[in-house]
Amino acid sequence: MDMLHRGIKLFAMLLLIMLVTSCSRYKKYNAEEINKIRNNAISMSKSLLGERDYNLIYRNMNDSINNWMNNGLGKYVYWNSAIKYQLDSVLCVNKEWDKILTSVLLPYVKKGGVSDEIRYFYGIKIKGNWYFFGGETMVLPREYYQKDIHVPLSFEKLKQIATWNIYRSYLKKNAQGEWEINERFFSGMSNKNMTVSGYGSCFDCKTEEEYYMYLVERNWKSRK
Repeated sequence: MDMLHRGIKLFAMLLLIMLVTSCSRYKKYNAEEINKIRNNAISMSKSLLGERDYNLIYRNMNDSINNWMNNGLGKYVYWNSAIKYQLDSVLCVNKEWDKILTSVLLPYVKKGGVSDEIRYFYGIKIKGNWYFFGGETMVLPREYYQKDIHVPLSFEKLKQIATWNIYRSYLKKNAQGEWEINERFFSGMSNKNMTVSGYGSCFDCKTEEEYYMYLVERNWKSRK
C-alpha cells in the first residue's frame, strides 16, 4: 500500500511539474507594470499636445491607414483581409512636439497563419503639417506566447508586447526621480542611411525633412 501511495504521489508531482513547465514556457507580462508604462506614456504625451490634439492626431493616423488600404498601397492592401489591424492608442511624443512613435497591431487572421506582427508607426510634423509612415516590423511566432499556434494573438496580448518592447524605453527617470522623455527613443526615425521596413535608404537626402518626405513619397509609389 505504501508503494502504491508513493507511486501515486510521484505521478501527481510529475504531472504538476509538467503543468507548471507548460504554463511558464510562454512569455507573460505583469499587467500592473504594463498598464503603468502605458498610462505614463499617454499622460506625458497628452500633457504636451493636449487631449484634443492627441485624439485628433490619432484619428488622422487611422484615416491615413484606411486611405492607404483603400488605394492599395504596398502591404496595406492586405490589412482588411488576411490581417486585421488596430492602431495602438499610445502615442509617444518628443520634447519638440514634432515626432510621434507608436505601433500598429497586426494579427494574421487568414487560415494557416502561425505568427502575427507589430509594425512601428511614425508621425513627423513639417511646416505645420503632420505626415505619417510605417517603419520596421516585429514578427511574433505564436509558439512563444500561447499553446494554440493557429489562433491569432489577441489585441490585448499584442499591446502588452508592444508596451514592453517599444514604449518601455520612451520615458526615463532623471536625477530627481521624475519621469522625462528619452530623446534617444526617436533616434531611429532620422537615420537616413538605414533601410526602414522595405522603404530603402536615401543616400541623397541631405536633411531629416528630406528623408521623411522621401519615406512618405515612397509609400505612395508602392501603390499596386
